[in-house]
Amino acid sequence: MPGLTIGDTIPDLEADSTHGRLKLHDYISDSWIIIFSHPGDFTPVCTTELGKMAAYAKEFDKRGVKLVGLSCDDMKSHKEWIKDIEAYTSGCKVTYPILADPNREIIKQLNMVDPDEKDSSGKPLPSRALHIVGPDKKVKLSFLYPASTGRNMDEVVRVLESLQKAAKHKVATPANWKPGDPVVISPSVSNEQAKEMFPQGYETADLPSKKDYLRFTKSIPTPSSIFFKLLILTLLQLQILPTLTLSLSLCRTSCGNIAINYPFGLDDGCGAPQFRHMFNCTINDLFFTTPSGVYKVQSINYDKKTMVIYDPAMSTCSILQPHHDFAMTDIQSVIIPPSPDTIFALLNCSIDSPVLNHYKNLCFNFSGHSCDELYGSCNAFRLFHLLTNSSPPCCFTGYDTVKYMSMNILDCTHYTTVINGDNLKGIGPLDWVYGIKLSFTVADTGCELCAESGGTCGFDTETVGFACLCSTSTNSSRECGKASWNFLKEKSKPN
Repeated sequence: MPGLTIGDTIPDLEADSTHGRLKLHDYISDSWIIIFSHPGDFTPVCTTELGKMAAYAKEFDKRGVKLVGLSCDDMKSHKEWIKDIEAYTSGCKVTYPILADPNREIIKQLNMVDPDEKDSSGKPLPSRALHIVGPDKKVKLSFLYPASTGRNMDEVVRVLESLQKAAKHKVATPANWKPGDPVVISPSVSNEQAKEMFPQGYETADLPSKKDYLRFTKSIPTPSSIFFKLLILTLLQLQILPTLTLSLSLCRTSCGNIAINYPFGLDDGCGAPQFRHMFNCTINDLFFTTPSGVYKVQSINYDKKTMVIYDPAMSTCSILQPHHDFAMTDIQSVIIPPSPDTIFALLNCSIDSPVLNHYKNLCFNFSGHSCDELYGSCNAFRLFHLLTNSSPPCCFTGYDTVKYMSMNILDCTHYTTVINGDNLKGIGPLDWVYGIKLSFTVADTGCELCAESGGTCGFDTETVGFACLCSTSTNSSRECGKASWNFLKEKSKPN
């Protein structure tokens, strides 16, 4: 591939994405990243590929890898297409950002232009390309596939793990290598060095040349257990260990300027299990995921137990967006539902709407505001008035209404949501705060005792029972002191 290739620094691009404005080098930070292009939204092979990327997201996350998709389609197309991807993958959410590049500037800089494929207007389309980029912002590997051939995610994981092992240890991976197989020791490592670097031993292939360049070792070494035991015994003699707590930063505590405290967590096993996989941190933005989409978190108040989210695809007083629903899972509706003072305004409803007939009791007076006021004050909603020469019906209601009835059933074309509805008497729609305030509950699991002992509140990822996370090697069901002490004593025992 001419242009950007292995060893080159990836350009510090800035573009709009499904997660907001994205600056590539800031997004990479000190992580690995996979940036992959696809020929077009709403195409069969691409739908299966991005679905597999979503399904493998946990595998990439375990390896400290971020994902970024890219095509020449616009943002509206991306957001609509994501619904198809998630439906196809049966519950897997697209939690990674997808860049929009309608002007073809990014695909040119990233060397992702297909030399043969063009759209109906003759413009070039992206190739089915993929770059794996290291924390140093340099390209480590590039794939280029024809439009007719989908990428194999197992192969992407395989080469990624190979690259990471090579970067961390002086090893390489032989032909047909799979994670867990023996690796090859680099020729730059002498036999004397190999004995120190690989205490588990290695085997040298018996070749006709009698040269010892083909050396296999079964696994990548961990820190010397002998050194660890000596350290523990020394600490025991100094009587330091009883007051020592192994407390590592197991769970991220912030995303941008938003603190991540219990019951929430970004990493699996952190926070309360009821909120598992609901949050995602991208660059400096925190996102909350529900079945209807990914919503940016604007603030969290842990004292009041409230969280404000914003739906960029929702209509407001200043912008009219395409029709869509707001939906939550059953568990979300119980543990983190919209607050009572979050008002759902159903707009441009038919006279046959159930909330204007059999269920009209679901509509209520909202601080003295009316449909006429909403349609007359907001440029975005004035269109409804102009189309009918009258004010079409609307309904101010709560979350339970949209929870049980979709917008199609409600027979209303649009909705908007307003927070702090109880305090908006006499305040016009232009000055309302648009968004959704959620109220969350925190179960009493003994987290306070865990935190006081220096631990982090979390859960066992298999049993989902409460766990006080004390170190990368030990957890406790209550607090850290005893668990850490017992762990260290156990480690110091001779084999």
